[in-house]
Formats: sequence, structure tokens, C-alpha cells
Amino acid sequence: NNEKPANAIDGLAATKYLNFGERRTGFIVTPGSGSRVVQSFVLTTANDAEASDPASYVLFGTNDPVTSEEHSGGERENWTLVSGGPLSLPSERGAAAPPVSFTSTTAFTSWRLIFPTVKNAATANGMQLAEAQFFTAANGTGTPVLAPSDPIIAVQLPLSASSSPGNETPPLAIDGNTA
Repeated sequence: NNEKPANAIDGLAATKYLNFGERRTGFIVTPGSGSRVVQSFVLTTANDAEASDPASYVLFGTNDPVTSEEHSGGERENWTLVSGGPLSLPSERGAAAPPVSFTSTTAFTSWRLIFPTVKNAATANGMQLAEAQFFTAANGTGTPVLAPSDPIIAVQLPLSASSSPGNETPPLAIDGNTA
């Protein structure tokens, strides 16, 4: 109860957001400042368990009203991929990571930030971060977008249930044999 998603945007490096779902977890946030173009973000490491720090990210935006529920997959909205890639969070606790910059020119009213991986899945007990802040310009500059009063919910994308039996694998779809 004391490590909810709201802690990720409360402006305090001493608090944290912890999600025991670990992989493919994150949050949806709707900034009260309205529709904005975001071109960078900065994450701050939480107080313990470096293994639980995010190791990669995928950022999406939407202009749909957010109707997804807390702890859902956050998939009720039409999301547009904005950026994704590896993260390089410092080992130091309570430290801001280097800004993550990307090219984006589309303004969105809500954002979904997902962390597909953590630093060490073998020893992690979840995904954690102390702070997240989005910015309107590259390199963590421009106007900060997130505020402590913004609605924010925890999400976890569902894991794929895709599988194929050994004698019916995807390469057989293009092997030139109709049998």
C-alpha cells in the first residue's frame, strides 16, 4: 500500500513504486497539464534491490479517455508506440539516470510506460523506481510534464500464450509444401 504508482511522480526520491509483476509492468498516467509532446524522460532509482531496476522500456501515447483499470493490461485504449529501447540506470540508489531522448512530434493526453525487463530477473522480486518525469524537449530539458496530482495506475501487459507443436512450426507456413 505504501509503494503505489503515485510514488513514481510524487517528487520524492525517498518513496518508490514497486510492482511485484516484475516483467512487462509499468503505469498509465494522464497529466493534468493536458495534451503534450514528450521527447525525453528521466527515471530515478529506488532505495534497494538494484536487480529490480527497469532494464528496458516501451513508451506509448493515446488521446483516448483512459478506461483501463488498475492492475490490468492497460489495453482498453488505442495506444501509439512512441519509443522503446534499453535503459542504463545507475547502481547508486536514489540516483537519476541519464535522460532517455527520442524523436516525437505528436501530442498525447495520456502515456503508458512499460518496462519489459529488469536488471536481474533471477533475483528480482518485482520492478521498482523512485521517480519518473517526462519532458517536452530532449535530454531532460523543456517543461516537466508529470505532477503529483496526475491520475496514475499500475499496469502489466499480459504474457503471450503463443506456442506451436514441434511438427507445426511457423517455418512450415513458407516451406512450399501444402501438406
